[in-house]
Amino acid sequence: WVSDSSVPAKGGAGVAGTGRVMVTVGSLVGSISSAYSFDLPMVENAHTKIDQGLRIQGWNFSDYGVGVTVSSACNALVPPFGINPPRCDSWKDWRVDDHADAKFFRPGSWFMCKDLPDSCSDLLFVAKTSPLYLLGTPTWDRVVKQGKKIYGNYPAENNEGTHLVYSADDSYSANGSPWRDFTTQVTFVSFVDDWVGVSFRYTDENNYYRFEMNNVHKVRRLKKRVAGVVTILWNDVTFTAFDYTLYTIRVEAFGAVLRVFMDQGSSTDAIRVTWTPVCGTPVHDPGAGQQCAYEDDSHPVGSFALFSAGSSAVYFMNVQTYRPYEQARHGNTAPRGDALVTILGRSFATTEATVSARLQPSSCQQTAWASDSSLVCKVPQGVLGSRAVAVTAGGQAGSPTSLL
Repeated sequence: WVSDSSVPAKGGAGVAGTGRVMVTVGSLVGSISSAYSFDLPMVENAHTKIDQGLRIQGWNFSDYGVGVTVSSACNALVPPFGINPPRCDSWKDWRVDDHADAKFFRPGSWFMCKDLPDSCSDLLFVAKTSPLYLLGTPTWDRVVKQGKKIYGNYPAENNEGTHLVYSADDSYSANGSPWRDFTTQVTFVSFVDDWVGVSFRYTDENNYYRFEMNNVHKVRRLKKRVAGVVTILWNDVTFTAFDYTLYTIRVEAFGAVLRVFMDQGSSTDAIRVTWTPVCGTPVHDPGAGQQCAYEDDSHPVGSFALFSAGSSAVYFMNVQTYRPYEQARHGNTAPRGDALVTILGRSFATTEATVSARLQPSSCQQTAWASDSSLVCKVPQGVLGSRAVAVTAGGQAGSPTSLL
């Protein structure tokens, strides 16, 4: 009771359409009136954790695709010994490729700073007043250091060193297709003057594209290696230096069109129109002037890799990769039985005892009510592919909606 003219009533779960209300005061019964209505339970969306390889379709997650922050773990860490820096000999989702031409100071020294923070002291103890300071610094799970001066053919066009290659299956492409069109971005900082870069459409040490730069020679360039043969695609003659400064590199590979962007700082959220393109003069056609997009179809597919040569202190962090919406994996089903799926919608009633979800033709192993707009469903074993979902509140079942 609130007043002579207002009584709040808690409607029964699953009541749909227009209901009839009768109010009793003492022994006096008021007339029955059509007074309230509730909607049927309606499913709007479901999702699981993004890192399970599932894709939610239908929102503008970014203006350059559907993506994920890439992380890893070291399965076999070799600690520093004498003059030898540490290295990880076995990675989750990555592998190390030390090029056969890089004959000096093998093997490379790739490792994660979270495993050996003392070996990353030149970055970890940067003062807050320094432009190198990372706001919200503890992203160390995703900071990788290469700490050995492995190199070969320095400073020739076919210079080589060591790659840390992303080798996980491309779970973000439709129908399990290989890496093709994607955007990759990574922040780096180097405390020495030697080669650093990002390779893409990478198949092996003799087949890739690579954007690389060198402080000593003041050069940035895009090159390709096809069956071991190196070709410089373009040079950037306006380049000055990059040492002791955080930069974020972004590489786009869409069909035969290749673009590279480079901006000072560590922001990974900048919208695409603010990216600074790296433009260079095509080596085969100097008269064409500066080009900010280069077309080449030598490598239609391949992953991406972080590159270092001659450097003993280069860091890479916050690696992210994105796929265009039309090529990202569609659907939103749990990858295995027993996974917890959150079902979003409305009119899911007000008590967990009366609400359940059903994945046709199987029911959830368990349904937990969270709110009027959220249920958690434990997916039954063997559920794969697209499924229709219906939510029942009380005795009222919402219409099945295909969303998983």
